[in-house]
Amino acid sequence: MFLLCFTSFQHFVHAQVYPVQVVTEITPPYSVYLSDYTAIGTGKLAVNLLLTDVSRFNYPVKLRLVIEGEGVTITTSSSYMPEQIMLDGGSPLRLTGDELVGYFNPRNLDFKGYSKEKYMQTGALPEGIYRIGFQVLDYNKSIAVSLTGSATAWLVLNDPPIFNTPEKNTKLTASEPQNIMFQWMPRHLGSPNSAFSAEYVFQLYEIWPDGRNPNEVVASTQPLIEKTSISTTSLYSNTTETSLIPGRQYAYRVQARDVEGRDLFRNKGYSEVQMFTYGDPCDVPVQIEAQSTSSGRIAISWEPTAYNTAYYVQYREAGSTNGVWYPKTSYVNNVTIDNLKPQTKYEYQIQGQCGTVNSDFSETLNVTTQAKKETQVVCGLEDPSTTITSSLPLTSLLPGDIISSGKFETQVTKATGGNGKWTGEGFMRVPFMGVKVRVTFTDVSINDKFQITKGRIVSVYNPNSNYIVSLGGNNQGNNITTPNTSKQDTTTNTITITSPIDTIVKDNNGDVLIVSQNGDTTTIHTNTDGTIVAISAAGDTTALGAGETVAVVDADGNTTVIDSNGNAVSSNNGSQNNKVDSEEDKPIALIDRDFYILQLKEDLILYLMGILYI
Repeated sequence: MFLLCFTSFQHFVHAQVYPVQVVTEITPPYSVYLSDYTAIGTGKLAVNLLLTDVSRFNYPVKLRLVIEGEGVTITTSSSYMPEQIMLDGGSPLRLTGDELVGYFNPRNLDFKGYSKEKYMQTGALPEGIYRIGFQVLDYNKSIAVSLTGSATAWLVLNDPPIFNTPEKNTKLTASEPQNIMFQWMPRHLGSPNSAFSAEYVFQLYEIWPDGRNPNEVVASTQPLIEKTSISTTSLYSNTTETSLIPGRQYAYRVQARDVEGRDLFRNKGYSEVQMFTYGDPCDVPVQIEAQSTSSGRIAISWEPTAYNTAYYVQYREAGSTNGVWYPKTSYVNNVTIDNLKPQTKYEYQIQGQCGTVNSDFSETLNVTTQAKKETQVVCGLEDPSTTITSSLPLTSLLPGDIISSGKFETQVTKATGGNGKWTGEGFMRVPFMGVKVRVTFTDVSINDKFQITKGRIVSVYNPNSNYIVSLGGNNQGNNITTPNTSKQDTTTNTITITSPIDTIVKDNNGDVLIVSQNGDTTTIHTNTDGTIVAISAAGDTTALGAGETVAVVDADGNTTVIDSNGNAVSSNNGSQNNKVDSEEDKPIALIDRDFYILQLKEDLILYLMGILYI
């Protein structure tokens, strides 16, 4: 009898069945902040209760929170009296985290192994593995009527991202267009708390003045760029967002954050603040000066600044109504601009170029060309303006530069050589005809004043060309008349077309039509008052005064002069095809340092000064 009773008691102790069942549910990712589990709408925590005694109704109970980690135990204080929870037998009851806020209030908790004061300062538990559960107590007797139903959670904060590019404290290459890639590596994907969606907020700050602490800049200024991306771990910065200044320093960081707003990252998800330098500064050239060297030319010079690799000059007539700037590029610290109007004020600006990056433009400066001087040529008399003024060799010769041999000037289109010896091509101006002639020069000596000191310039002649004038011949066909060489026009204007000339004809109205190989037509019309109007294929007009001439220069350098009577200075050579055959080009004009010779054809009068050479 005694043995039977003892056995029955032992079985009751080891197989005690509580009337209430409890199941605790926690949804990842797991937060170290207990307040996250009771936030409204998060669904992070739920407790399911079931009273198995179906004969009981309105049974009052309360809960006891139990949190156990390594060396840490947190439980509901025995003095805490929450509201009653009423259970009905056989009817399950589900409580969510927002209904259990009081149980997670630190004032209602007893702490062991971790300071309550420290928890109240941070609101966070130490990272680690925890069992979080509830036990049901009889509300009036405070005795347990259930086992503790627990769920296991690894409470951990995720590391913020780290940058792959750009490298920390690096100097990037400034480029145009601006295109910088920022790429980072997320570090939460392999975490036990990786079961959530993250977004990234990238921020870029300008460090100014130089030398400021990047962290202080980030804490005290607004970002230049702030972009949010979902899932993407890289982005590009370009000029559509903001243009970075070469030579400046910039700070950058990225923040990873939970899309639901939960704090699941260390340092609130912010990466380390890093910085880079955007290339080298590209400054405007300094000590800019300009002077007029003739009635149609100005020379501009300047001192370069660090990292300048080229220079962009733009100029226009002061007070210009159309506002169009005309460009010119130089790779040295000076430039010559010609074909300008005499005694005219021009304005100009200079921009430094540093690789693909440009500086700002300089302030607008002004220069006025000289008045036009009337020049008389007397054969046999030496012109003092042609005196060689320097023996220093020219070290740089670029397309667009002007070299001179006496009164003749050549605009260079191609040049090779160095140390004063140069070979190349260009267009030579013939002063008394107001036209340009295509020329070449081989191994000529040029000084630092762009004067030819030794050698000769050779013009290019094609015997089949319709653009060479024969003074002794009688041109036939195309109604093109031979010019009257007894009198030179006082002023010559130049029109340039972008394609070689194909045909020159006079129509029934007396207009001269110059047709290029691409089909464009330039029309020369003579008004009843003797003035001439040149009309380009685009419809642009150039008005000439009475007695003036116009020279039309094509892409090959061939020149057709329209005299003051509206006649085209050209020859037919018995051919109906006016196209120039460049393979038959040969030299026919020599310009030596010691004398001037221009022989456009065998019977053309020579323009001489000094020594006569035939």
